[in-house]
Amino acid sequence: MSEDGYGFFEDKIVVGSYKIECSLHEDYIHYSRAKESSVERSKIIKNAEKLELLPIYPVFLPLAITKYVIVYFTEALNIPPSGNATIYIKIPVDISVYAYDANDNFTVIDVFAVSSVKYALYGPIEEGIIARYYKSEVFLDPVDPKLGEALARIKIVNKTDSWVEIGKVLLDSQLLRLHYKPRTWEAYTQEIAVNILARDKAIVNYLDKFVKNVVEIRDPEGFKPPRLRGSNEMIWGLR
Repeated sequence: MSEDGYGFFEDKIVVGSYKIECSLHEDYIHYSRAKESSVERSKIIKNAEKLELLPIYPVFLPLAITKYVIVYFTEALNIPPSGNATIYIKIPVDISVYAYDANDNFTVIDVFAVSSVKYALYGPIEEGIIARYYKSEVFLDPVDPKLGEALARIKIVNKTDSWVEIGKVLLDSQLLRLHYKPRTWEAYTQEIAVNILARDKAIVNYLDKFVKNVVEIRDPEGFKPPRLRGSNEMIWGLR
């Protein structure tokens, strides 16, 4: 049985309610993932040198229909005119299995969730955005994320001359970066800046990592544009 946590594994490992097994047959690896003795995914991989468990952006299940994640806060945050606040929230992450060849080229052979997968509409029906839905407590100090979670540090700046209430944040997974601590289930994003421009509008910017001794995941091929700093807008409300 392999050691728990993100990273390379051999033969068997338990991930939440799932049991993953792999066996070697000459140049082939037989991979299977089961839940309560029912096999949900089974694959044969040729010339795979190693397999790795990694956190992955929560936008691939059941199909890749959006790049957005929306996190609702369990408690709204009120910020005074020209004020700012730094909070921590959790975002969902799914679990992926990477297979590598002898040249370290990789492919993603499995993606699964350890909690329920829900989507929500941000904005009007006619032109709104479908996003992976999640609800998170608001933390004033950093906490250790658990399996299926990533911790995000959010710096919120109220650039208006009025009190503003914010109760959610819309994130673009193509601008997010995921990091993990090997041999744990801890995952982290980079720091995220939310600049409030009006009572119902904000711009979200993506900054640098805020945790030391973590490893950044290698993104699935074709999922992201070149790594440039970017932003996304929230134009349909902050509460």
